[in-house]
Amino acid sequence: MRKVCLILLGLGGCQAGAPSPAQLPEHSLPTISGGIQALEVQIQACLHNIANVNTLGYKASRVVLTDVAPTRTGRDGPGVHAALDVGSGVVVSRMVMDMAPGVLLVTGRNLDLALAGRGFFQIQMPSGQTAYTRCGKFCVDGDGRLVTLQGYIVLPETQFPEDVLHIVVQANGAVGVVRASAPKSMTWINTIQLARFMDPESLRNVGNGLFEATETGSGRVIVGSPGDSNSGLGRVLHGYLESSNVNVAEESRRLTRLRRQLGLFDTLFAPELTAGRILPAAFYR
Repeated sequence: MRKVCLILLGLGGCQAGAPSPAQLPEHSLPTISGGIQALEVQIQACLHNIANVNTLGYKASRVVLTDVAPTRTGRDGPGVHAALDVGSGVVVSRMVMDMAPGVLLVTGRNLDLALAGRGFFQIQMPSGQTAYTRCGKFCVDGDGRLVTLQGYIVLPETQFPEDVLHIVVQANGAVGVVRASAPKSMTWINTIQLARFMDPESLRNVGNGLFEATETGSGRVIVGSPGDSNSGLGRVLHGYLESSNVNVAEESRRLTRLRRQLGLFDTLFAPELTAGRILPAAFYR
């Protein structure tokens, strides 16, 4: 088993006399440490996903790995063995979001909104920047504005009159109210616009169910009104909320597999870990 793992790590072959773990050369240690660190990051991502299984609008995160550029060993020439490109291990490339939709929950609440399609609600952050979310658990602040539970304004800003009796949000984003001063008529006060991206999986998760665009990953933001079948933004669903898209069974299987792999590293390279020759980070930073 040790020889098989050493081959996979690019640390040696199956020939007799291969070095024991206590004899591994210094240049092999970063490869081992990188492998352990990559496993730790994936385990942390799994735990984070499972912890947010009940978080509205949460999108499961995925770790993208990439191999390290090979290192050339030996040299070409008469009387010497040919130079070889030896793999140098793995590194964490980036985190991506699984943007598959979650299950729709019927709430019937006036200010609960969900999206059927690829669009995102636009949110104005305190910094003035625009963030994006799939969580439509909204409320009205002290100034009568439609906001998130954290108090961030939903864009474009919707201002409700003080005498509102009932709120309606149509599939095309139109916001209407029935007022005490005119209880038999509907007053349309705004239209919610949505945003979408070429590569939404590359949005940056900033917490509280919010995402930010990335300059090189998510692509250009496209803003428009919902309900248009050609825009790809989707429809607004009034009185619904979108649940987390975390699949607990799948995450549990992935976590079990990753922990077994990490345990294999601990077994194979116990001397290096004990001696402090390999110092993996507790989690990726």
